[in-house]
Amino acid sequence: MGIVGVEKYLENYPDTCCFVDIRQAVKDDDRKVVVVDGNVFHHMYIFRKFQWICGNTHGLVAEVRNFVRAFNRLGVKLVFFFCDHQSKEVRRKKWIRDRHANMRYVKKVLRRIEQMDMSVALIGSLPEGESHTPLDIKCWLRAALQEIQCEVICPVSDRVYHIASYARENNCLAIISQTSYFVFYEDLTAAIWSMKHLDMITMKTKAYNCKSLARRLHFENNYFPLLATLLGTTSMVKDRNRTKVRNCIRKRVSYALASDNMCDVTAQYIRENFDYNHLENVPVVLTKHFSSLSEMLVSDYLMYERMFKFKYITEDDVPNVSEMNLWEKIKKVCYDLQKRGRMCSKVRVILDEQFYEQHTMLEDFDDLPSISLLFRPLRQKIYAILLHEAEGFLKNREVKEWCFDNSGILCSTIVSPANIDKSIHPGLLNLWDLSNTSDGILENKWQLFANAVSSNLEYNLLRDLPAPLAIPTAVLFYLYREAPPIFPEYSCNLLSPWEIDVFISVVVTLPYRDGNFFRVIHRGNVRAIKLSALFMHGCQTMEMLHQACGYVVKEPNSIWYYFDGILFHDLYEKAKVGYKIINSCCNPEILAQFELIRKIVFLNC
Repeated sequence: MGIVGVEKYLENYPDTCCFVDIRQAVKDDDRKVVVVDGNVFHHMYIFRKFQWICGNTHGLVAEVRNFVRAFNRLGVKLVFFFCDHQSKEVRRKKWIRDRHANMRYVKKVLRRIEQMDMSVALIGSLPEGESHTPLDIKCWLRAALQEIQCEVICPVSDRVYHIASYARENNCLAIISQTSYFVFYEDLTAAIWSMKHLDMITMKTKAYNCKSLARRLHFENNYFPLLATLLGTTSMVKDRNRTKVRNCIRKRVSYALASDNMCDVTAQYIRENFDYNHLENVPVVLTKHFSSLSEMLVSDYLMYERMFKFKYITEDDVPNVSEMNLWEKIKKVCYDLQKRGRMCSKVRVILDEQFYEQHTMLEDFDDLPSISLLFRPLRQKIYAILLHEAEGFLKNREVKEWCFDNSGILCSTIVSPANIDKSIHPGLLNLWDLSNTSDGILENKWQLFANAVSSNLEYNLLRDLPAPLAIPTAVLFYLYREAPPIFPEYSCNLLSPWEIDVFISVVVTLPYRDGNFFRVIHRGNVRAIKLSALFMHGCQTMEMLHQACGYVVKEPNSIWYYFDGILFHDLYEKAKVGYKIINSCCNPEILAQFELIRKIVFLNC
């Protein structure tokens, strides 16, 4: 990740990349704060460690806690940065191709599980990259970190820049990531540690050395923005323009190098054609050498120059609240909540008139409808809540969605917000004022939340449930009562009453289970796995509604308090062969909760 070829180049030489003992590094330095690139932690560390395909939420929490505990024992404070990216429209075709490729792979995984091959249940078996994970769970990962008192920061954009700025301003010991951008930043004293090579048993990893890179390339650090511009980013490595740039550079190098590596060739080109003391002439030289490509290169160069010198202006730099209209104030509060990890990025992009993107799910569209389409009516209620006050500020209140249809084709659809009872909407600023806990505003929040799930769901039924039970109960109510009419052709295959009972049993018994229960599954049931994915996506969407309504459900309410896919899988297999699910309710309190949720879900059925 980062600049093309730089990471590989760094790892080729012992002076630019070498193993470091983290214990010794901490002991030798007074600085005790380490910044972790949360996006890289999410897809390069967490998912290599445990069986996720079935929805192993307890495994997720255990891995997070073990990681943090290992550093805490050394006296190190960890600060995590996360950032969710929307795909750019200019790269939409590639995004669509990737998603279809992911879906083909998911179907292959499900077929292998049907053949009792559970080796594919490890996320490490999937194609590398966070976009390939079958369920976007960064929101739960952030919640797990916050629960153990880790500082979590979620900038609206430019994650790498904000990580580097934080490390510089707070004089941090190190940055743990896997992007080569960090070695190019000026005045960054924090060490750059590799997430890919991190061994939590020996507490060793590889460290990348910026100064040694500059010495090996035989030029000053001021040349780094130009080097990054000409090499290009890994996301653009297949871009035809990048190939043209490389060919042009090779033609202009005065003599053949012993190394054919583009880092060496590009460095030679820079040394021969650019004066270190007159870098203000860079745009002129780029225009002369690259003609039609020069506009793109000059733009990239100016961006990198500002970025690497910490003079970059990001989307997070917004004016003061006093200068804003109502809609701008709403967006500012949303941004602030997101930065603190209290609001998912999907809420912000709706306010910004962008679009809803759905990650690849664990589905094959054979016996169940598209998970994305199944929860669209619920999202339409969320859009109505979020855009309630948008009239006069936005050109239209419609939302563009990119989702899979029931035939497995990824397509865009313009979606209108649903109708809601406007009399119970107190305004987003009131909903998102988390310091206001008056009975009146709480009543509004509960009414709005329950009404969005279903007009047939009485809010007091959810309000009176213990905190961890409210969200899963709302999801099950929606799936059993609201979802079947959406796709009548699938209604008999959605959720049977006995499958609802299995979900309820997991919800009410999970807090009483021994942690050792959550073992690895050796024989997989594909329908159980797909139902787990369906339920978890329902929980994600319900959490989005929960956030839009201003956090009405008391904590703790994270998913690991009420659901684990491995437990669900185990009970599902038992129920299929005649086990009475009610027998899993081993004491009167659990039994009472089981009957209460069942009564709400099946009310008047």
